[in-house]
Amino acid sequence: MVSIKKNLCAKDQLPTQAAKSLASIIVASVKNRGHCYCALSGGSSPKPMLSALAQENLPWNDVSFLLVDERWSNEASQQNISMITEFVTQTGKQNIDVFSLLLETEFESNLAACEQLAQSLPQQLDLVVLGMGLDGHTASLFPDAEEYQSAMTSSQRYVSVTPPEAPHRRISMSFDWISRARHVALYIPGKDKLSCFETILNQSESISPIKELVLQAPEKLTVFSSED
Repeated sequence: MVSIKKNLCAKDQLPTQAAKSLASIIVASVKNRGHCYCALSGGSSPKPMLSALAQENLPWNDVSFLLVDERWSNEASQQNISMITEFVTQTGKQNIDVFSLLLETEFESNLAACEQLAQSLPQQLDLVVLGMGLDGHTASLFPDAEEYQSAMTSSQRYVSVTPPEAPHRRISMSFDWISRARHVALYIPGKDKLSCFETILNQSESISPIKELVLQAPEKLTVFSSED
């Protein structure tokens, strides 16, 4: 059995505990390399953790934030960049680097622009913060998407994924770029997501990018979750 670092605590304490752990990685990255490149996930689950992270005393001007994935939508409420912008506003700091993935008006040219942006960044990011759906997807790497296999094997840094059930076409970090990161944090609050995570690992027939990450880069992964 692969050994995985787990940080389990009460659900109401999880956002603060996870934020402090991520803050220590950011501080160490700046100390060791002069800068921290951190990819953040969208969705509702990480919001409390990001609010806690915004209150940490960090070298914000030495941190660049980018998105793990983005929804191709004109509605700000559906865009992950809106959540990241809210997080940055909560820090009360100015001039924090945030890289949007909504750069062009047409999808394919936008994807190309995202890839060009990504190529200007380090191949090995310092920290990638992931979530997980109860279907086992992370980022926008949906196991039931037509593009799943290509997204899992592509050497591109950003790929296109169209989930069959979830709304909106997606721009997602490829599995390759995620797995190259120095640190990967999987933030999955609640017993349902923790149970889903354990099921994915224990069932031989399960298909999930989370399972591949555990198999290929377990030493980089820390799981933050709660059992209540």
